[in-house]
Amino acid sequence: MRNAVAFRFSQDIGRLAENFVFLELQRRGYEIFYFQKKQEVDFYSRHESGDALLINVTWEMAGRATRQRELAGLQEAMSELGVKNGLLLTERTEEEIKVPEGDIAVRPLWLWALESGFSLKS
Repeated sequence: MRNAVAFRFSQDIGRLAENFVFLELQRRGYEIFYFQKKQEVDFYSRHESGDALLINVTWEMAGRATRQRELAGLQEAMSELGVKNGLLLTERTEEEIKVPEGDIAVRPLWLWALESGFSLKS
């Protein structure tokens, strides 16, 4: 709605993507936290089922520095919190990355939403 009525020359897609992830995690019943030490992770989420998620959101991952920053944040949080899996949501990149702390899945945001049962009816 904001983008439809606002006169903006550049859309802030990254923030909109983070907002979508936040709302979707809330809808699924996760408690949502932010993690920061030397690096940061956008979402450290816990569910009453015991499920824990570490998620970073970056729309563009083309640059080496962006990729390193996003992965380093997930790795640090995985190590600190004892979580073996991280998730990096992007516009279109999809890959699996093995790191010493565990596994990091890189997924397009739309695919994550579909894989995890996103519904407009909820």
